[in-house]
Amino acid sequence: MPASPTGSYAQPDMLLPSTTTNPVTVNLSASNIPTGTTVKVSMIPQYGSATDVTATLSRTNSSSTASASVNLSTSYANVIMAQATFTLLTAMFYDNEKIEKVRVAATMGKESEVVYITETGKEIKAEELMIAGLVKR
Repeated sequence: MPASPTGSYAQPDMLLPSTTTNPVTVNLSASNIPTGTTVKVSMIPQYGSATDVTATLSRTNSSSTASASVNLSTSYANVIMAQATFTLLTAMFYDNEKIEKVRVAATMGKESEVVYITETGKEIKAEELMIAGLVKR
């Protein structure tokens, strides 16, 4: 992979040879996400329908890994995205609502997106909680 991946269809970060056989293994790494968390890995081809597979994080909460077997197009570009949602162990409240879960989504070449989810399903972007002083970067 390049040092600064783009996650773009226009300029793919990696070209697979046409002889590549599916499935392909995608290795995932995470930090500060509980082990046992299921990660949804999405393959989004430039043309056609997206598909999802899941993998479960293992090792330690501070440094966990997982592997997923995915089918990729060797004819067209693919963007791979991974997202994990897990329950908070420490009580947090925002706007008088208990925050129950956190969803972290990552796409190659882009910054991770963090969303906090309240008991009623309201989604709050991490930036909003940073401004309120409830979470740090």
